[in-house]
Amino acid sequence: MSRTKTKRYLVLLAAVGLVAAALGGTGTFATFTADVTNSNNTFQTGTLVLSDTVPSVSTCYSNNGAGNSGTCAAIVDTGLVLQKPGGWISGTVTIKNEGSLASSDLTLAGSGSPTCTNTPGTIPGSPNTAQLGSGDLCSTLRFSLEKDDSLGSPLACLVGNVGPTACDKTLGTPLKAWLDTSVLTPFDFSDALTTGATRYYKVYLYLPTSADNTFQGVTAAFNLTWHIAAA
Repeated sequence: MSRTKTKRYLVLLAAVGLVAAALGGTGTFATFTADVTNSNNTFQTGTLVLSDTVPSVSTCYSNNGAGNSGTCAAIVDTGLVLQKPGGWISGTVTIKNEGSLASSDLTLAGSGSPTCTNTPGTIPGSPNTAQLGSGDLCSTLRFSLEKDDSLGSPLACLVGNVGPTACDKTLGTPLKAWLDTSVLTPFDFSDALTTGATRYYKVYLYLPTSADNTFQGVTAAFNLTWHIAAA
């Protein structure tokens, strides 16, 4: 082969090599591949809902209100049975964690400002307002909180004459003092509620026999707020 033909041959081989390299760079030639896909990745939140059941009243749920904060029926209410010195009333409530998450400790506190309101009633005739209806019922009432079992039998007195079982309603703590304190430091039951956990409580209010005529016709009103958070 002459030198000229040899040179042309080498140039041709070089050109073919460049074309092959270029085609290989564009993926024209097949190769082995492998792929894996992690599909349908999700992030879902759980729920935390408290239910509050007072006898003869439909169950109330926290998510009935804005911000998961529901307003429920009164636990204690004198209704038509008006009280006198030495009188008392009680009421029961069932608290349940209806959500899908376990909670932190259940707490209880008064709410609103003021935490308790005294409202003079309508007294027949022309009462001397400096005497009748001027008593501070909020500060005089005695408040007790008892933990019961599902049948209503006492398990422990939590607020009041703290003891191993039932509360002595006559030895409760002054209502307004307890409410004011609880706003700053809620009462902690030291009881985390798992999903579906149910607790039973009884509230007592007692008017000491020392109450005089200034307490005639007065109404004391206050709120109790139960609270849990995600554990």
